[in-house]
Amino acid sequence: MAERYEGSIEELLPGYALNALSPDEQTLVERALEREPRYQSMLGEYLEGAAALGVGHESRVPPPELLGRVLNAIQAEDATPAVGSVVPLRQSIPMAMWGVAAALVLAVVGVGTMAGLEYQRVGELEAEMDALAADNGRYERRLQQQAELAMLAVQPGVQQAAMVAVADPEPARQMADGVILSKPDGRQVLWLMHLEDLPVGYTYQAWLWEGTDAAYSMAVFMPDADGQAMIDMWMPEHEAGGEMWMTINVEPEGGAVVPSATRVLAGRIN
Repeated sequence: MAERYEGSIEELLPGYALNALSPDEQTLVERALEREPRYQSMLGEYLEGAAALGVGHESRVPPPELLGRVLNAIQAEDATPAVGSVVPLRQSIPMAMWGVAAALVLAVVGVGTMAGLEYQRVGELEAEMDALAADNGRYERRLQQQAELAMLAVQPGVQQAAMVAVADPEPARQMADGVILSKPDGRQVLWLMHLEDLPVGYTYQAWLWEGTDAAYSMAVFMPDADGQAMIDMWMPEHEAGGEMWMTINVEPEGGAVVPSATRVLAGRIN
């Protein structure tokens, strides 16, 4: 009896290390551990092996119902030989060892799940890198535009005019502003900042005013994601000596023939 008892404890120790025993089997092993130091040494080796399986992965204990389904499937397979097949003689394997095998299978499944999560994280990092690359490209374009604007501003004969907001902005928003650079040959560069996003179906339109009556459409545009826009324009033919203004209005999508009353920015050119 003593020899068979010792043999059963040794068979139960691997399952105990993987938390794959029934409550009665756990109690049996724990009582034996209290009496026999050699069982404690053997258990330590099994625990080290189980810990090695979980290095770099989250430790998870399989649900009892899932473990039961795995064990039932194993028992059903053993009890139902295929028709016409020859079942070889083999030594009976204790149920505790089947529990160890089932726990190992579930551990492998857990590792596969973690690998899937790592793959998903790699995809997220790649998306973040793509976003950073897009931001970098946008900043480079912005620096190039600002450099071009600075070079134009220092050329002889270039006039500058400020564009100022017509109304106060909404709370927590910066006030829209801008600048107009006009060359003697009629070229104008309009640089606008802090424009708001418009509802669907609307756009911004630049209007050149001669006095208070004649208005010329200069550009229909939308700002970028940062609310900025840089627009090249050419001064239309007009009577010399008249007072010239430019306004930025909100118009229906595609632009308007006559300016609306919704002005965002205004600036006097001469």
